[in-house]
Amino acid sequence: MLMNDDLNQKNQWENPKTYKSLETDKRRINHIADIDFSRTYSYADYFRWGFEERLELIKGKIFRMGPVPSLTHQWLCGFYLCEALRLPIW
Repeated sequence: MLMNDDLNQKNQWENPKTYKSLETDKRRINHIADIDFSRTYSYADYFRWGFEERLELIKGKIFRMGPVPSLTHQWLCGFYLCEALRLPIW
């Protein structure tokens, strides 16, 4: 006999959640101002975005990404990690 949780889990696999897409609108989005952050987007929509800002698409929702650490920051972290682990730097 299936428990209620088992039945819900089974239904999730048989009826996967679909996300509304802009498939009818094939134009490329070139400015982040044209994005509606309250909407749900598909992976196909993500490929039509042509701007430089870093965004993530997670379960159809858009999230802004933080800035990438600078090259100096990365080098210093590596240097101090090598010092801490007593590894040769060069």
